[in-house]
Amino acid sequence: MQQGAANLRRVIKQLEKSGLPSGIFISHETSGALRVGKRFKESGSETDFSFLFRIFSFEGNDVWWPIEYRSSKDLILCENELNGKILVNLVKQQSLIEMSDTWAKSLEAQGVAKSFNNALL
Repeated sequence: MQQGAANLRRVIKQLEKSGLPSGIFISHETSGALRVGKRFKESGSETDFSFLFRIFSFEGNDVWWPIEYRSSKDLILCENELNGKILVNLVKQQSLIEMSDTWAKSLEAQGVAKSFNNALL
């Protein structure tokens, strides 16, 4: 079974332990749904972009499946409800997984750059 947005989940869990960088936020939307995003630095309240994840437990671990990406310009939803059932567009969900992986790599790179900067000072 694919692990959803495993890279972003791992990075966010590491950042929660050491302190989230400014602008990054986590909010529990509902039971089983989590929003993770980035706010503009200037205002601190406007959201630059965010992901909404559906959280499932699998083999003792939480698995984050992205179901929404929201920014000031874009909205990508991969879940639709039809006759009381939730349908998932797997192509869109795979795109959201790739986007969240890219953001995870960016957050990791920022952390490495910060640690090098601290080591050089």
